[in-house]
Amino acid sequence: MSALMYRLVLRHLLRTGQLMSVLGALPLVALGLGAGPVWVLIAAFVAGIGFSISGISWDTSLQEHVDRGVLSRLASIDDLLSFIAIPAGTLAAGPLADRFGPRHVTLAAAIVYGAAAWSSLLFKDVRDLPHGPEQPPVPPQGPKEQAQAATGSRSSSLSRRGIGRRTGMR
Repeated sequence: MSALMYRLVLRHLLRTGQLMSVLGALPLVALGLGAGPVWVLIAAFVAGIGFSISGISWDTSLQEHVDRGVLSRLASIDDLLSFIAIPAGTLAAGPLADRFGPRHVTLAAAIVYGAAAWSSLLFKDVRDLPHGPEQPPVPPQGPKEQAQAATGSRSSSLSRRGIGRRTGMR
């Protein structure tokens, strides 16, 4: 999946990832509807594709748009908040299934998961985040740099400073 995502050219990678993340609800829907094992397996496979696309788009967007000085801290907080939901859901599932029935709770979990997966798309900044890093402004060039760029004489200035002499590059 990573190789495929590398080849795709998307203008809004994070938007695509968030849209695909809702596929993670498919196994819950299949279980809640009482589907057979083959359908649950197919739903889980499609959900895996959605998780892969979502994870790749999230991690790539973080790398492209978050300053390196805070990237580790932000990723750690993101993981912490993501994993807090696991024990909360596990603790709630048993009593809720006992009260309302396992199928109803599983379908409700699918709806909640889908709504949570798409909720970030309510924010325009998430929907419109461009793929690729912000382009830094081009530094202004002085007359010397403009002349070198026009004549291609950069290599001669390198050889005057002794760069490339040992390898024979001129």
